[in-house]
This record gives sequence, structure tokens and C-alpha cells, in this order.
Amino acid sequence: IRNHAHAVAWLTMLALSPADCRKPRFHTVEGRRRTAALRAKDAGLPLLRPDAEGDRRLNRRPVRKACVVRGLLLLPLQTLLCSNGRVTKARELAAEHQSLKEVSLMRDGKKVLESERIGDVIKTALPGDAISIGPGLYKERIIINIPITLFASGQGVEVQHETEDPYESTVVVQVPSGQAQMKGITVRHSSPSVASNYAVRINSGSLRMENCDVSSSTGSGVGTEGGSVQIVSCSITSSKRHGVAIFPGLSPTETDSSVRDSIIRGNGLSGLYIRGDGQEVEVVTSDIVSNSAWGINAAGGGIAKSVVVQELNGMEKGSTKRKLMA
Repeated sequence: IRNHAHAVAWLTMLALSPADCRKPRFHTVEGRRRTAALRAKDAGLPLLRPDAEGDRRLNRRPVRKACVVRGLLLLPLQTLLCSNGRVTKARELAAEHQSLKEVSLMRDGKKVLESERIGDVIKTALPGDAISIGPGLYKERIIINIPITLFASGQGVEVQHETEDPYESTVVVQVPSGQAQMKGITVRHSSPSVASNYAVRINSGSLRMENCDVSSSTGSGVGTEGGSVQIVSCSITSSKRHGVAIFPGLSPTETDSSVRDSIIRGNGLSGLYIRGDGQEVEVVTSDIVSNSAWGINAAGGGIAKSVVVQELNGMEKGSTKRKLMA
């Protein structure tokens, strides 16, 4: 017996086996008589006559058949108990393989390329193209360097990047000009960075996010460092640091970002953190609630150019707006 699973399997089979299957077998006439005596004693029957006729009546075939049938019935139980997670692992691998669905490059309304990886399709895309992403789990990083649109073709599209390497966001937008778009995509992130740690990072250009669900277990949900972001009907929750963090880039320029009809909830620091001059942010009809620090915090290195708030819901500490001058 190698381990506990084998022990449980064999003990269970032994307990459920017919009594005759567990008794010693004898292949001589005397042995068969002794077996018959044991069987008769168990059943409360008179002992068979020890003669040739009695020996012929000692038919063990039914017992043997019972043992074989019972063994076959118990084989799935033994397999289940002795698998040590192999069945579960196989199911997980099969589910993961099936979850990697079709990614299609759409150009002028026509499908021109298919792949199982988003990054492979982006490499062949042209400005203005759209990429249709089928439901499934995509364990990869997405680098967007041209104005394209990524949209989910159904429910359950998740892009996940978990790594021990620092400074690796799940989605990176660095568009020289124009706007990229993401629609209906769930983004998950984990990377042990001290700074510049975001699930979605915009370095340049603009990103419009619609109906997306974003969370980072190590950093902020969405971060800009020189670019801008328009967040529409999104959920940005449960990130370790800020929900949304807006920082100036190395060469500060005026950027217009907005949060509209969205939920920013349960983040480890502020819901919306704005830092540096030249930032213009509009917040409209959104729930920024239950964050550990402030709902909206415009702080450090100068005050934001303007923060326009309309119909902000929630009044507890993690929902109120606060402006801090340098």
C-alpha cells in the first residue's frame, strides 16, 4: 500500500466483497469439503455429504462469478480513491484547453485571421482593425501599440497574467496617437512591483474601456502614466492599491480622463487617485465606495487641473472626495 488513498480503496473493497471471496481456497477434494463446511456454517445449513455426489455439488462457480462481478463494480471506486487527484488535474487541463477559444481579426467586417492567442492576432493587426475574442481564459500579456478595438464575442472572456517578474501589467497601452478600445473583458493581474504596478497600464495615447472587470492582487486596477483613460460601465474592485491611479508621464501633457456609470469598490487605498499638474478628470454617476483610503484623492506635486464630480454615490470615508495640495 503506497499511501492512504490505496489503503482506503482496498479496505473498502474488502469490506464490500462477498464473505466467500475472503476465505482461503482449496483445490483438493478435502479442501472443497472444508470450504463447503465453512459456507454451510455461515448460512446455517446442514453439512453436505462427503462423497463424490457431494463433491459435484460443491459448485464454486456462482461464488467466483459473484467475486468477479463485485470486483468489476468496485473498480471505479478503487480508481477514484487511488487517483490522487489525477482525474481532477486532467479535468482542469481539459477545461483550460477548451476555454482557449477563437480569437479573430476582423477587417472591414470580414474575418481575416484566427488564433488561440490574443497577442498573435494583435501582431498582425492594422490601425482601425477589430479583434473578436471568444469566451475563455487567456493566460497572457496584451501589448496594444496601435488604435484597435478588442471586444468579447460572448460572456466569460478573461485575460490573466500572474508572474513573479516585476513591472508586468496584464494590458499595456502605448499608442502614439489615437484611441484603443476594450469591451466586455475581465482582466486579472499579479506582479510583485513596488511602483508602476497596474492590471491595465496606459503609457501613451488613450484607452476606452467599456463593461470591463478589472482587479490586481498586487497593485492598482487601472493606471495612466502619460496617457488617458475613459472608463464606462466598468467594475474596478478589490485591488491591493488604488482602483484607478492617474499620474503624469515623463513629459507631462494635458490629459482628459473620465469615469462614468462605473463601480470602484473595495480597493486597498483610494478609489480614484490623481496626482500631478495637467490632469483633468470627470466622474459621472458612479459608485466609488468602501475603499480603504479616500474615494477621490487629488494629491501631491500640484493639484489636478479640475475634478468634476456629478452624482457620486456613497458618503462613508472611502467614498468622499478629498484634495490635497503639494
